[in-house]
Amino acid sequence: MRRSTQVRPPAPVPRAVQPLLAAAGALVAAAVFLPLWGMTLVSTQYPEGLRMVIYPTRIVGDITEINVLNHYIGMAEITNDYFVELSILPLLFATIATACLAASMVRHPWATAMPLLMMGGTAGYGFWSMNRRLYQFGHELDPAAPIDIEPFTPRMLGEHTLAQFATYSYFDWGTFLPMLAGALAAAALWLQLRALRPHTPEATMRRSPMIAALFLGALLFSACGKPETASTDDTKTAAKSGGPTAGDREYARLTASWTQGALDGCASQLRDVLGTRDLVQGALDGVADPGKAKDEVEDARGWIRKGDQKFQELKPKLETGACDGTVTVGLDETWQFYVKAGTSAVQAGQIAGT
Repeated sequence: MRRSTQVRPPAPVPRAVQPLLAAAGALVAAAVFLPLWGMTLVSTQYPEGLRMVIYPTRIVGDITEINVLNHYIGMAEITNDYFVELSILPLLFATIATACLAASMVRHPWATAMPLLMMGGTAGYGFWSMNRRLYQFGHELDPAAPIDIEPFTPRMLGEHTLAQFATYSYFDWGTFLPMLAGALAAAALWLQLRALRPHTPEATMRRSPMIAALFLGALLFSACGKPETASTDDTKTAAKSGGPTAGDREYARLTASWTQGALDGCASQLRDVLGTRDLVQGALDGVADPGKAKDEVEDARGWIRKGDQKFQELKPKLETGACDGTVTVGLDETWQFYVKAGTSAVQAGQIAGT
């Protein structure tokens, strides 16, 4: 028997369009409260990692500690006020969510296309803005910073190593949910456009597998999680340390019997000196092939020896808890020696690898 190929009139708007658009709007609205992107910084001094997480409205995490480390290499301070995007993204997300809900009630292709175009524009703006910010932080360095390094661009995704520091960057659910919402809106638009065209039963049967493939792909993508952070075994291996550093132990020993006045006057400065010593030693130990940067390595070791010598001269007073002008000036001189050593150690790492 000959199969019928009679052309039917356009079908009504599929019932799936409204829930698809409503779900897309709900996902975008929920993303306002979820993290977009995160980064974990690991070093020998911070084996458990320092974390920074960016939400559409704010930046949270160990920002104070990260800013202290960034200060040594001249990077700009990370603050909520610095990122104008944090005042724009919530408005964009709210507008897109509202447009999705409105399109679910209008149920016309042009109404569905509007939030879809807005999602594409917001995604393009977001990735461009993030790439620009990462470039600015790695290239617009303060020339008067204690440690001089070559400009670089932190990675948006994956692992990056600089001297003894390792960073792990990843996207989070605040990014994944809008992407899934875009897939749902695209499916709704496709269903609407298909319903506007005259169709045959045979054409419908051929296209059904395409719809199934679209939804399967969206579900698989939404199941993707973020890469492992610094709490994993790989991170601990990169840190190469699980306990207090030599500087931590020395600080605890020296200040154990200090009076409150000595703690108020010199404790912070002493911690800076010992912490910088640890950072410099970590950078020097992390040079993969010291022979390729022999001059820089020897220069770093020479400055470390000068700093250690100056610190040994101060030790008798530090052990008694004395905190006078001689001690504070001496600690400052010691810190300057270690900073110069750090500059050479970082340069050695850039030449010989880490």
